[in-house]
Amino acid sequence: MLWKSLQGAWYLASPTGSLDVYMSGNFF
Repeated sequence: MLWKSLQGAWYLASPTGSLDVYMSGNFF
């Protein structure tokens, strides 16, 4: 759960990094 929270924070904080999060971990 903590990791998903960190991913969520990064997703919101970095629009350009959100693609990396999505492709590497599938935040959703």
